[in-house]
Amino acid sequence: MFKSKRTVLETLEKIGFDNPFRVTFLKKDESWRSMNAVMPRPEKPKFGEPSVIVVHDLDEDQWRSFDPSRVVGITQ
Repeated sequence: MFKSKRTVLETLEKIGFDNPFRVTFLKKDESWRSMNAVMPRPEKPKFGEPSVIVVHDLDEDQWRSFDPSRVVGITQ
């Protein structure tokens, strides 16, 4: 897993909004999930570190979220 939630957030910040990436993480039920996704540009600025990251799953065409503390990999 990533060393910290902050590292995940910094990686996503470098990728930027509306740019596709692949994320792999451990779900709450302890199963693994990988998805191709984009982070939408927020309508309102949010402050602090979020407990979940909301993304649009490109393969399923649905909104999903994941806990940044459970991420094992992000690739662009």
